[in-house]
Amino acid sequence: MTEQKGHLELVPPNTEAILAEYHVMRKQMVFDPIGKPYDDNNPDESRDGNHRRVLLLDGKRIGTVRIDRDVRDAFVMATTLNWLDPRPGHRKMGSEDRDIPTEGNIG
Repeated sequence: MTEQKGHLELVPPNTEAILAEYHVMRKQMVFDPIGKPYDDNNPDESRDGNHRRVLLLDGKRIGTVRIDRDVRDAFVMATTLNWLDPRPGHRKMGSEDRDIPTEGNIG
C-alpha cells in the first residue's frame, strides 16, 4: 500500500477571516514566545514587494510565511507551522501543537 501524501498550497490570505487567522498564527507562534509585541498594521505587512502567504494542507490552514522582496533580494520572514492533526512521519517541535514534517513526507 502506498502512503497518500497531503496536498500543499501556498496562497495569499484572500479573505478577512483568513487574514485575521494569518495574524493570529504569526502573533502566537512567532512573537508571543519571544515576548515581542505584534502589530498586524505594521507597514511591512502591506509594503509593495512583500507577499503574505498561508500554507494549506488538504485545505486546512497550517502555516504562514511573509516573503519580502526588494530590487535585488528576497527574504523569507517569520515562517510558522501549526500541525493540529500530526501524521505519522512528523516529529514534535516545541508544544503539543507544533510539528514539522520530517524529510520526504510532503509531496
